[in-house]
Amino acid sequence: NLILLSLEKNNLRGGIPHSIHEGNLEVLDLSNNKLSGKIFTVVGNLSSTLQVLNLEKNLFEGEIRSMPHLQTLKLGGNRIQGPIPSSLQNCSPLEILDLGYNNIQGEISNWIQNLTSLQILVFRSNKFE
Repeated sequence: NLILLSLEKNNLRGGIPHSIHEGNLEVLDLSNNKLSGKIFTVVGNLSSTLQVLNLEKNLFEGEIRSMPHLQTLKLGGNRIQGPIPSSLQNCSPLEILDLGYNNIQGEISNWIQNLTSLQILVFRSNKFE
């Protein structure tokens, strides 16, 4: 059973193959490509097993679902819009959260202080008030 898949810097384009959704991946790194689509379709059924998700520097957009075992979430340099996703407040093991270089707007939510495992937080180059 594959637990780590890293395809970073491969100039991949388009959407994510559905076969990725069917495993027991704990680490998925698709960073530095030209992939697009909704983030929740990338994660699919992996939300219960993923511990590290790195989708930095792609063209992803849309909402982020709760992933209870997630420790690292890197979504910097995508097309994420709107407020900080409230679904992240249920990711208590989260140690690294990078949402930099997106179009996130509004205020920085108070619930972030409840993520007691959080060690690295990156929100640079967004549109916060």
